[in-house]
Amino acid sequence: LLAQLDEQKDDVEQNIPKDVLDDIDNNRNPNRSAKARVENTAVQNQFVHSQLLAVQSYRGFLREALVENFPDMAPFLDETRMDLAKHGGDVVRMHSHFESPTHPL
Repeated sequence: LLAQLDEQKDDVEQNIPKDVLDDIDNNRNPNRSAKARVENTAVQNQFVHSQLLAVQSYRGFLREALVENFPDMAPFLDETRMDLAKHGGDVVRMHSHFESPTHPL
């Protein structure tokens, strides 16, 4: 089947994933493979989401501990800078003490 499709490839304008062609060539239903890929992606997504939540929780605990032990640093530990969820998941650049002229050294 792959040989026949290879001969006809110039007539087809759409890209067909090789996995789909392999499934068809091996007499497997490509919908099952697609369903398995979607389910696997969902599981991986949940795992990554839980990791992000763990990092955000750690950041909260870290901020609380830093503010408690170093109260003068509280203005530089702005919660909005440390919370990824408030920034749509974008990485927020945190300023170092070298960039801030008002840092209490």
